[in-house]
Amino acid sequence: MLAPHAFIRTERCYQFAQAILVKSAIFCAVLNDILSYLLHST
Repeated sequence: MLAPHAFIRTERCYQFAQAILVKSAIFCAVLNDILSYLLHST
C-alpha cells in the first residue's frame, strides 16, 4: 500500500503529464490544420 503523500504526488504527476499530453495533442492538431491550410491555399 502506498503512503498517502506518495499517492498524492503520483496523482499530481499523472495530472501534469496528462495536461502536457492534451496540450501537445491540441498543438499538433492546430499545427496540422495550419499546414494543410497553407498547402491548400497555394
